Amino acid sequence: MVSSFLHTTAYLTPPTNTPLWIVLPLNALDIHYLCRIVTPNVKSLLPKLSFQRSKIRPLPMFAPVQKTQLDTDCHPGMGSLSGHGETGSTQERFQYEVGVCAKNKDFALVSPSYSNAFSRDSDVDDVDLAYLWTLRTNRPLTSLLRRLGEYIQQFQESSGLGLALNPGPSAFPKEGWLEQPLDPFNTSDGRSFLQRYWVNDKYWVTQDGPVFLHLGGESSLGPGSVMKGHPAALAPTWGALVIGLEHRFYGLSVPAGGLNIVQLRFLSSRHALADVASARLALSRVFNVSSSSPWICFGGSYAGSLAAWARLKFPHLIFASIASSAPVRAVLDFSEYNDVVSRSLKNTAIGGSPECRAAVSAAFAEVERRLRAGGAARATLRAELGACGSLDRTEDQAELLGALQALVGGAVQYDGQEGAPLGVRQFCRLLLGPQGNFSHPAAYRGLRRAVKVLMHSLDQRCLSFSRAETVAQLRITEPQVSSVGDRQWLYQTCTEFGFYVTCEDPKCPFSQLPALPSYLELCEQVFGLSASSIAQAVVQTNSYYGGQTPGATHLLFINGDTDPWHALSITQNLGPSESALLIPSSSHCMDMAPERPSDSPSLRLGRQNIHHQLKTWLRLAKENQDSGPGSGTLDKGLGSQCSGYHIRLTRERSPVRNRVETITVMLFILVLLQIIACKFLLNLETKVFQVVITVAL
Repeated sequence: MVSSFLHTTAYLTPPTNTPLWIVLPLNALDIHYLCRIVTPNVKSLLPKLSFQRSKIRPLPMFAPVQKTQLDTDCHPGMGSLSGHGETGSTQERFQYEVGVCAKNKDFALVSPSYSNAFSRDSDVDDVDLAYLWTLRTNRPLTSLLRRLGEYIQQFQESSGLGLALNPGPSAFPKEGWLEQPLDPFNTSDGRSFLQRYWVNDKYWVTQDGPVFLHLGGESSLGPGSVMKGHPAALAPTWGALVIGLEHRFYGLSVPAGGLNIVQLRFLSSRHALADVASARLALSRVFNVSSSSPWICFGGSYAGSLAAWARLKFPHLIFASIASSAPVRAVLDFSEYNDVVSRSLKNTAIGGSPECRAAVSAAFAEVERRLRAGGAARATLRAELGACGSLDRTEDQAELLGALQALVGGAVQYDGQEGAPLGVRQFCRLLLGPQGNFSHPAAYRGLRRAVKVLMHSLDQRCLSFSRAETVAQLRITEPQVSSVGDRQWLYQTCTEFGFYVTCEDPKCPFSQLPALPSYLELCEQVFGLSASSIAQAVVQTNSYYGGQTPGATHLLFINGDTDPWHALSITQNLGPSESALLIPSSSHCMDMAPERPSDSPSLRLGRQNIHHQLKTWLRLAKENQDSGPGSGTLDKGLGSQCSGYHIRLTRERSPVRNRVETITVMLFILVLLQIIACKFLLNLETKVFQVVITVAL
C-alpha cells in the first residue's frame, strides 16, 4: 500500500491511446508528480501561469524509457489510488493503478485510468499525455543523517494524509507558483524562476485574519507543510490562512539551468529572505489579504533560522516569528553536536545511561580495531555492516566511521519522534543487550543490529561508503530524485554556515579521526572553494545576522535539550520580546510534529506556551489594527527593489535609539540657530559701524 498524499490541482483529460505508465519512488510523498508530466505540445499543467510555453520544461528527475523495458522490469498488482477535482471548466475522475518494479523494489509502477470524465465546455481542447517516463534510480547514500531526516519528515507528513475513497476538492491544499527573480538584488537581470507554494484556506474566516507562513528549508516542501503540525494545528483557533513556501533551488523550485556553480551563486539565505519578502507582498494581492493582517513566520532547523531572520530584516512585513530548533550561529567546527550526543546517551530520562555511553565507545573501538587489522577482519566487517564496496582506502574507512557516527547522532537528534527507526532507548537496548551489561564484542554486535534496523527503514540493500562515489554524486548538476538536495545544502554550508560535525575532543564517544579537513576538502573537490573562504563566509554570516544575539523583536525560539542543534540556537530570553523556550527531553523540531497521545508532559506544556505567545502577539496585532496603521502595514518605496516591490531592509528601531536620535536632531537645530543668530548680529554690527562712519564724515 502506498502511504502518500495525492494532490489534485492539475488534471488530464482521458487518454485516447495506450495508458501512460510512470515509475516513481514507492515512498515518495509527492504522488502529484504524476499530474505534472509535460511534453512540448502541452499548453500548461502549471496553474496560474497563463499557459506560456516558454515556462514549460520536463522535470529533470524524469527520463524517457522504452515500453519493452518497462514491461520487463515492472508488473502491476498493488491496488489503486483514486481522487477527483477540476481545472478550469473540466472535471475529471481518475484512478491510478499501482504496481511494483521487480528489479528495484524502491520504485512503484503507476498507470492512470479514467472514468466518468466529463466537460462542461465541449470546446475545451484535450491535453496530450506525455511519453513513457521513469524516475532516475541512481540515489547513493551521500548523507546518512540527512537521509534519515528525509525519511522521518515524509513519514510524519504522509501519516494521516491517506487518500479518501471519494475526496472532495476542499480536502486537498492548493498548490501555486510564483515567478520570482533569479537575482533579486540586480534589477537589470530579468531572469526568473518558478517558486512553489502551498495554501490551506480551510480555516480562513476574514481577509484581515492572520496569515501563518511556513518556510521551507533545505529540502522539498510538500502539502503536509500546511496540513499537519503547526502552524496547521494553530490555524483553526484564529481562523488563519496557512501558506507553505518552498525554498529556492529545492524540491520543484529549481531554476532552469540546474545546479551548476554559476546557478548556485543565487542560492543563499539572503536570496531566500528576498523571496520571502516578495512572496509575502505578492500573495497578499493574490489572496486579497488585508494590509493590516499580521503575518507570522514558522520554520524548523535551517528554516527556523530563516523565520527569525525574516522578522529581523523585514519587521514591516513579518509581524512575528516562531523559530524551532534554529541554528542561528554559524560555526565551522561543530564539535558541540557530539557533546550533546554524549550527554544524551547518558540521560536516563530518555532511556540512556552511563553504560550505554560506554558501550558506544566500545563498539567504535571494535570497528576501528578491525579496520586497522585488515585482511579477513576488515572483510568480515564490510559484510557485517552491509558495505556496498571495499573498505581498503583510508578515505572510505573515514566515510564508514562518519556514517556510523551519524547513525548514533540520528538516534539522539530524532529521539522519540514518529517514524524514527531508533531512539536513544531502543539504541541503548541494542548495544547493552537484555542483561544491561556490555563488552567490546557485544557492543559491536548491537551496533550491527542498529545498522540493519536503519537499512531496513531506509530500504537500503547496502550502504555506500565510497568517498569517490560521494564526490561524483555531489558533482551532478541535475536535480535529483531525493527531496533532500545534498548538492545544494553542501553549497550553503561551504558558502555560509559550516556546521561540520567533528569528534576530536577526548570526551567524544566516536572515532577521533580528524573530520574537519575532510569536510573542507569536499567543498574544494565539488565547488573549488578554499578552506579560508569557507571560514570567512562563516564569520560574515554571523556578522550579518547577529549570531546568537540577533537583536530583533517578536521572536520565539523553541529548542529541545536532547537536540544537538540547540547548541547553536537561542535557549534563554534575550529580552521581553525575544523569548526562548527549552523543552526537556525533546528532540529536533519535535514541537512542530503532529500531536500524539504519547507526547511527554514537557512537550505538551511547551506547545501550550507557544499557543500563549501567539495569542499575545495576535492580541497586539489586533490593537494595532484598531488604532490605525502600525508595524503590520506595508511600506513600498524604500530600500532595494525585489520582484517589482520596494522592500525596506532596515531593522525595527528601539525606543532608546529613537530618543537618542531625537536629542541629536534638537542639538543640531540649536547649533544651526546659533550660527544664524551670530551671522545676523555680525551683519547688524557691520551696518551700524557703516552708519557711524557716515555720520562722522
